Amino acid sequence: SLNEIQSGIAAVNESLAKFETLDKATKRKEQLIQEQKEKTIRAGEIEKQLFLLDEFTRTKVSLLTDRINSQFEITSFKLFEPLQNGSLKEVCVPLFKGLEFTGAISNGERVNVGVDVINTISRLQGISVPIFVDNAESVTVWHVLPQSQAVSLIAKMGQETLKITQNKETEVA
Repeated sequence: SLNEIQSGIAAVNESLAKFETLDKATKRKEQLIQEQKEKTIRAGEIEKQLFLLDEFTRTKVSLLTDRINSQFEITSFKLFEPLQNGSLKEVCVPLFKGLEFTGAISNGERVNVGVDVINTISRLQGISVPIFVDNAESVTVWHVLPQSQAVSLIAKMGQETLKITQNKETEVA
């Protein structure tokens, strides 16, 4: 009968639609798998580029730090600090024998570092200015001498009035 034939045709069309949907889903699955492969390859390439960029940055930072530190006699600088995420934070911390200026060095060593910085900037800028060295009494060893006129301010117990003296050059240790 006609109804049976139409029902059969509808069943075949329904099955055909299922196969077409399955075929489309299979093709889409293959397309997504291919996209995932391409993205995995691209992610690897990007990871490699990030590694190379990080190496470049670290090398550049090292060269920059070495170049700046080579200008000073006794002072060095920590210019970058590594962060937990692996990136670098810009800092400018003076060091004396590897110790931070604000940390475990003595007042006398701080004075020496200050004189070294002033001498270096003066030399690089081609200028000479008088230096006022406060707390000069704390310097037991001069690691570097001022390269210009120096006025040393020295506190002495029992000294009631201002006393001005002229010293000959101090020897460097």
